Amino acid sequence: MAGSILYVEDEVIDSLETSQLLEEFGFSEVVTAHDLEQARAMVRQKRFSHALLDVNLGNGDRTFDLAEELSRMGVRVVFATGYGPPSLSQGLSGAGYVEKPLVEADLREALSA
Repeated sequence: MAGSILYVEDEVIDSLETSQLLEEFGFSEVVTAHDLEQARAMVRQKRFSHALLDVNLGNGDRTFDLAEELSRMGVRVVFATGYGPPSLSQGLSGAGYVEKPLVEADLREALSA
């Protein structure tokens, strides 16, 4: 896969493992943020082709508003969660979804769609 990806994950250990996997998928740049503030700062600085977003961040924040913003910018959005498929607004109907713990083949397929 070409392009750059924004990866938002509050669990540091999970983010390290998955970031390495995303690099192996061929993304030219993997930018990791651990909270919404970091993620929004990255979006202001860079253009991304893809975004992998943990739905529920540890501090109670959710990534749906960020996902809508990214989607409007033409970014391919994929949600990752261990709580089952997220209920998405109509503006996010094209977003992908993968269950945690992440399975390499499922993640690759969701990002490629």
